[in-house]
Amino acid sequence: FDDRFESYTVTLKKPMGLVFEESDSAAKGIYVKKVNKAAADPANDFDLTNKISLGDALIKVGDKSALGLDFDSAFSLLADDPAQELKLTFARGGVGAVVNPRAFFEIEIGGEKVGKIVIELRKDVAPKTAENFRKLCTGEDDFGFKGSTFHRVIPGFMCQG
Repeated sequence: FDDRFESYTVTLKKPMGLVFEESDSAAKGIYVKKVNKAAADPANDFDLTNKISLGDALIKVGDKSALGLDFDSAFSLLADDPAQELKLTFARGGVGAVVNPRAFFEIEIGGEKVGKIVIELRKDVAPKTAENFRKLCTGEDDFGFKGSTFHRVIPGFMCQG
């Protein structure tokens, strides 16, 4: 079970040159919809070109969390801060990367490790199902998938077990 996500922090001067949009998932939050370098302070050029990607979710402004906030609340963290430079933390892959944990199955054939299947648990869409599947992966209720076998595998397509 893996609930880590890739994040990065940048310090940007106002105007930042970022256009945000509210996530359409139940998780809410805002993500980068567009980068407009022409409207940005020139000091932001490196970060806008080399770090920030479309779809990245804003997770923090300074030490304040933007997760789970509607658009107006999250955007006000940016707009209402009187500082001319803001420290922003983003998550790659959007808000789903932050709220959706990942589970994995390590695959062995004849006792030899051959790979890993990683599954994103869509907690933002089906929270109860994601939690039940997570429990089966961790074995925390004294039962789960550990030691299970696949009876049908079609490489690059599907596994049944």
